[in-house]
Amino acid sequence: MSKRFTAGLVLALLSPILLAGQSKEKKTYELIYQDIQLLKLQLQALDKKVQQNRDDIFAIQKQLTEILNLARLSRTEQAKLVAEQEKLPIQYLNILEKFETLSSDLARISQRLMELERAAAAPPSESETEDQAEQPPTPPDKAEETTQEKTEETTEAAAEGTTEPPASVLPANLSAKEVYDMALQDYRRGNFQLAIDGFSIYRDHFSESPLADNAVYWIGECYYSQGKWEEAIAQCNDLILNYPQGDKVPDAYLKKGMSLMKQDKKEEALAVFKILISKYPLEDATAIARQKIKEMGY
Repeated sequence: MSKRFTAGLVLALLSPILLAGQSKEKKTYELIYQDIQLLKLQLQALDKKVQQNRDDIFAIQKQLTEILNLARLSRTEQAKLVAEQEKLPIQYLNILEKFETLSSDLARISQRLMELERAAAAPPSESETEDQAEQPPTPPDKAEETTQEKTEETTEAAAEGTTEPPASVLPANLSAKEVYDMALQDYRRGNFQLAIDGFSIYRDHFSESPLADNAVYWIGECYYSQGKWEEAIAQCNDLILNYPQGDKVPDAYLKKGMSLMKQDKKEEALAVFKILISKYPLEDATAIARQKIKEMGY
């Protein structure tokens, strides 16, 4: 009886302790569970922030891509603008060159008209006046006979070939090569007028020949050697405008600029030399043009 009592007493005493231990373990698990739930919430919030940051980074990357595209487009437009600006001086020089050519042509035409006007307005010389005064007036019948006789004489002379042919008439039995070679030999010997006549014949009768532009160039060289600067410039302009693909075009630009230098037209010569340098940078004539620019002090 005492043993049972003792056991019951022990159980009675241990029950509160056991119950207290179970309650404590339960609270511990609840705290751990709450901590886990809190961590889950924090992880979810962190995931949201990471996703938001990703969205922000993606938006920033998209903006950067647009900015880079705009920068590339801007550089392309700027390069095009620079290229267009570089073309402007060449276009200006081409316009200036054409203007110079027109000015030279107008000057020659004006000079020729003035010469014709002076010739028409000039009074007859004293010898002509005296000869006309000494000759008695011719009756109408005699005048008609005289005119008819002169006409017949002119016709007969033309038929017999006694009149001198003009300079541009092609000599008989001469080929294109022979005419060109003869004119070139005359130039090298210093017979510049004969060379001009020969090259003019070649140009007029063999205009489709590959050497037609060379003939025009050598005519300009002959005038340059004679100190006839305006005539030399006219031939250079003829070559540049009518034979733009010819191999003598760079030399024509050079000779034109040198002819302008001889006339002390430095600004115009400089413009021509710049056209030569921009269009034909690798030609021998271009190296000479650069040296001429230095000689002018530019």
